[in-house]
Amino acid sequence: MLEGYLTFARGEGNEPTELVDMKTVLERIVGNAGRQGYIIQADYTGEQILLRVRPMAIERAIANIVSNACKYAKHAWISLRQQPDAVEIFVDDDGPGIPQEQRDEVFKPFYRLEKSRNPKTGGIGLGLSIAQDIVHAHGGEISLDQSDRGGLRVVVRLPV
Repeated sequence: MLEGYLTFARGEGNEPTELVDMKTVLERIVGNAGRQGYIIQADYTGEQILLRVRPMAIERAIANIVSNACKYAKHAWISLRQQPDAVEIFVDDDGPGIPQEQRDEVFKPFYRLEKSRNPKTGGIGLGLSIAQDIVHAHGGEISLDQSDRGGLRVVVRLPV
């Protein structure tokens, strides 16, 4: 059962691709976070940004990233940019960030920076792994960096 769930969650399921407005996807994620009591500053005004993706999978990937930002920081920001060859999504926060030497490690399944084994304080360590698998299944890239906001910056780059 878990294997089938992970296959779908990682973007390898049978979900067909669709042309979607990525702003609509981000609006749903921000709205869901708001209903959970989180406030995310969003920057994606203007024209539609259409991209052919597996909508549920890509929403899951970005929601995992946003969830981490909300969990570990006081403030989170999300922005969307259209580039000639890609769509870029930036999730910034003002949390503790991730040390440079652990940034590759956090994409490994079940790897957690927070070692208490308490899911309430750190989850089970699949969020970024699943996000990376989904982004890669779409031909994209995901990277971590220091945010100008003081915490972590996650960049998702999806080809057009």
